[in-house]
Amino acid sequence: MYMPESEKQVMHIGWDAEAVFISRPNRFVAIVDIPSSGIQNVAVHVHDPGRLVDLLYRGNRLLLKKATNPHRKTKWDIIAAKKDDGWVLVNSACHRKIAEWVLSDPDISPLGQVDSICLSKTW
Repeated sequence: MYMPESEKQVMHIGWDAEAVFISRPNRFVAIVDIPSSGIQNVAVHVHDPGRLVDLLYRGNRLLLKKATNPHRKTKWDIIAAKKDDGWVLVNSACHRKIAEWVLSDPDISPLGQVDSICLSKTW
């Protein structure tokens, strides 16, 4: 069944708390405040080693997801960062799933009908 583009949902990416960016001591960790929980200066995981200076700057709003592994060093993951009137997905773990969804739908795939999709190989 064909569904108009405006009604297609790529994937639902949930979030548990909104935060305020403070700093980024290294590529994979950011320090944030979570006002709704009264938590300040908590370390969270950044799942994108890129610089992201236009998104991760002091005072910018973030969306966080609580980690499911209780043994992790960081208890939260950054999902998205506020940009203008919207949110930008910064959790690169979702990018492959989104690309797979686009490529598997011939109505929206820039390649048309795709025979198969293979994950990248590690050698």
